[in-house]
Amino acid sequence: EILIFQPISEEDQLQIVDIMIESLRGKLVEHGIDLELSEAAKSWITSDGFDREYGARPLRRSIRKNIENPLSTALIKGDFDNGDRIYVDLVEEKIILEKRTKYESIGI
Repeated sequence: EILIFQPISEEDQLQIVDIMIESLRGKLVEHGIDLELSEAAKSWITSDGFDREYGARPLRRSIRKNIENPLSTALIKGDFDNGDRIYVDLVEEKIILEKRTKYESIGI
């Protein structure tokens, strides 16, 4: 039997990224750290991690390479502490991680 899959829409790709990031966020919350992604970062991860041939499977690799690995290194170095909010953004076509206060994140 042959199964034909429909291409994944960009909206579906963004939802998949949200689900994967929510899983990472859950792990960080256990350590008192919150994670927030800009729309630009989310879109970039989606385009970097999507392949027409393999669908959304490479998204996990893109999140690991661009967010999880640098975040792990930063945590080991002590760049982020319990209670911090990590803001993931796209600057000059590169994913960056920056420490934010909860007030910066809500615009106060």
